[in-house]
Amino acid sequence: MTLLPPPSGSSWHRVFFFVFFQSKEAKFHEFVHNDLPMGAAVLCAYPLLGTIIFGIFGIVYVLSFLISCWRVVSLVINKRLRFRVYTLGIAVLFAVSMQVLLLGISESWQPNDPIFEGLTFGMFLSVLACAVVAECILVIRPIADALALEAGMSSRLDSSSRFHRGVDVHVNTSSQLG
Repeated sequence: MTLLPPPSGSSWHRVFFFVFFQSKEAKFHEFVHNDLPMGAAVLCAYPLLGTIIFGIFGIVYVLSFLISCWRVVSLVINKRLRFRVYTLGIAVLFAVSMQVLLLGISESWQPNDPIFEGLTFGMFLSVLACAVVAECILVIRPIADALALEAGMSSRLDSSSRFHRGVDVHVNTSSQLG
């Protein structure tokens, strides 16, 4: 790392420039290796380390997400909203846990094996299921509720306006008689 002084006339207090003398390819080849023919596949040299790091990230993410879900549930007064928050939390918990589990199991096979491809497809399906549940809970259901509320309010307004018109007519006719 090289620290250079700020340019003259600049309002910056400090400017940091990072200079690496090694090429990026040298760093890249430490973590991956390519023993296969050109363009076939690039394999991770440390797949267990990557899985462990992803597992730690998954644990931290799931715990923080569940804690925030519990905080939201403590504030929710509607049972339907409480059910939605619980469903969203379970979907995220399931998807991230399945991803970490299937990634750990997939280390036993090579990327060209059908079992490996099935495991990666399983990871995709778990994330897809979580995305579908999240979209339904966070996007579709609130829109449907808002549209139902609007339809209910407009039908109430129509019936109340008819009632008021009838009352007004009745009042007007009674006032004309008297």
